[in-house]
Amino acid sequence: MKKWVCTVCGYVYEGEQAPEKCPQCGVPASKFKLQESEGMAWACEHEVGVAQG
Repeated sequence: MKKWVCTVCGYVYEGEQAPEKCPQCGVPASKFKLQESEGMAWACEHEVGVAQG
Protein backbone atom coordinates (compact mmCIF):
# COMPACT_ATOMS: atom_id res chain seq x y z
CA MET A 1 0.00 0.00 0.00
CA LYS A 2 1.27 3.48 -0.85
CA LYS A 3 1.80 6.22 1.72
CA TRP A 4 0.84 9.81 0.90
CA VAL A 5 2.12 12.72 3.01
CA CYS A 6 0.35 16.08 3.33
CA THR A 7 2.99 18.74 2.65
CA VAL A 8 1.12 21.26 4.82
CA CYS A 9 0.52 19.40 8.10
CA GLY A 10 2.45 16.12 7.71
CA TYR A 11 -0.58 13.81 7.91
CA VAL A 12 0.20 10.35 6.46
CA TYR A 13 -2.52 8.59 4.46
CA GLU A 14 -2.27 4.95 3.34
CA GLY A 15 -4.02 4.05 0.10
CA GLU A 16 -3.59 3.62 -3.63
CA GLN A 17 -4.40 7.31 -4.31
CA ALA A 18 -4.15 10.48 -2.25
CA PRO A 19 -7.40 11.43 -0.49
CA GLU A 20 -9.61 14.14 -2.05
CA LYS A 21 -8.76 16.39 0.89
CA CYS A 22 -6.63 16.10 4.00
CA PRO A 23 -8.73 15.00 7.00
CA GLN A 24 -6.36 16.90 9.31
CA CYS A 25 -6.10 20.35 7.69
CA GLY A 26 -8.50 20.24 4.72
CA VAL A 27 -6.13 21.00 1.82
CA PRO A 28 -6.84 19.34 -1.57
CA ALA A 29 -5.18 16.19 -2.93
CA SER A 30 -2.72 18.30 -4.94
CA LYS A 31 -0.86 19.10 -1.69
CA PHE A 32 -0.07 15.41 -1.03
CA LYS A 33 3.12 13.75 -2.22
CA LEU A 34 3.96 10.09 -2.44
CA GLN A 35 6.41 8.90 0.22
CA GLU A 36 9.27 7.47 -1.83
CA SER A 37 11.23 5.36 0.65
CA GLU A 38 10.58 3.32 3.76
CA GLY A 39 13.86 4.43 5.33
CA MET A 40 14.44 7.25 7.76
CA ALA A 41 13.43 10.72 6.64
CA TRP A 42 13.23 14.20 8.09
CA ALA A 43 9.91 14.89 9.78
CA CYS A 44 9.80 18.39 8.34
CA GLU A 45 11.28 19.56 5.07
CA HIS A 46 11.05 23.29 4.50
CA GLU A 47 8.99 24.13 1.43
CA VAL A 48 8.57 27.85 0.86
CA GLY A 49 5.00 28.90 0.07
CA VAL A 50 3.42 25.51 0.77
CA ALA A 51 0.54 26.99 2.79
CA GLN A 52 -0.53 29.41 0.07
CA GLY A 53 -3.90 28.57 -1.52
